[in-house]
Amino acid sequence: MTFGNQMPPISNVDRRAAEAMLEYAIDAGVNLVDTADAYGGGESEEILAPLLARHRDELLISTKVGMGSRQERPLSQENVTASVENSLRRLGTEHIDVLYLHRPDRSTPIDETFDALEMLVSRGLVRTIGVSNWTGGETGYAVGRQRTLGRAQPSSVQVYWSLVGRDVEQEIVPTCQRFGIGVVVWSPLAGGYLAGRSDGRRSAWAFPPIDAVVGQRVVTVLRRVAENLGVTPARVAICWLLSRPEVTSVIVGASSLAQLKDNLAAATLDLGESDLAALSETSAVPSIYPSWWDAAMGVS
Repeated sequence: MTFGNQMPPISNVDRRAAEAMLEYAIDAGVNLVDTADAYGGGESEEILAPLLARHRDELLISTKVGMGSRQERPLSQENVTASVENSLRRLGTEHIDVLYLHRPDRSTPIDETFDALEMLVSRGLVRTIGVSNWTGGETGYAVGRQRTLGRAQPSSVQVYWSLVGRDVEQEIVPTCQRFGIGVVVWSPLAGGYLAGRSDGRRSAWAFPPIDAVVGQRVVTVLRRVAENLGVTPARVAICWLLSRPEVTSVIVGASSLAQLKDNLAAATLDLGESDLAALSETSAVPSIYPSWWDAAMGVS
């Protein structure tokens, strides 16, 4: 999402810098690149095209549909099909490895959307499908429908999850565990908040939202852990997510090579049990119904 210049201040990485970052990531062992048709109106996908031309066999590419245009019924059969064909053209590839529905479209029946996805899978244009920013109920319905019909079901979800944003643990993550769906995390640093950045995207757009009291409490512990280990708070925050058994992968949206190197180093950071416990306890959120009822009644 940081590639290009069509969404300032979020996108501020030119083509040359993007290429250097991606080549470094591939050398470091990264094998998944995530983009969307909404990122810079397709500019991010276009920037990725030359890299894919050189490294297609080494990479999985995921992109998203549903937010790239503001037309009515963005996840209608017509719009989903057209969006995928446009993304393939911009990416310069014959297929998308993981296609995510970027947002719910409650004006279009889920059945219509997934019928369109089935056709794209059968044509070989899409390998696997996923959903992003859907509720646990919507995700569960989609999986159940596809299983009943013997069709391709969501293999993963993209969700916001961070030390200051743990709502996803209440219903969405348990739904994914029950159905064996992968969990891919976006914005692990809460838009730069956990990295301690006051400039950049959060200065223009305070997203994702953060409870100031909770945020300050978490940042205090995060900084203490980072100082004791001699690393950045960002590296610790990402490592905490990677330590969660429910997490399949974490998407980093670095805007410089230095940031990328630090983010990737989280994969080899060793957080001790006491540090993990301190971070988890400080950032814990109260259970919502029926989770607290289940806990009280011993329901698992």
